[in-house]
Amino acid sequence: MTEKADLQSVLDRAAAGGRITPEEALDLYRDAPLHALGAAADAVRRRKYAGTEHIATYIIERNI
Repeated sequence: MTEKADLQSVLDRAAAGGRITPEEALDLYRDAPLHALGAAADAVRRRKYAGTEHIATYIIERNI
């Protein structure tokens, strides 16, 4: 299991636009809190689409 501080440094690097390794991504998937992953993903989205309306949309597909 990865240390909590290590996970946070990987999340911070990703949010700032840095690359992460497949092993780091797997550690995040297994051990990082969901809210921390969401916050990092939102930071990436805001940086990537700066200057736009900052609207995020999602597609939910359900088969009933």
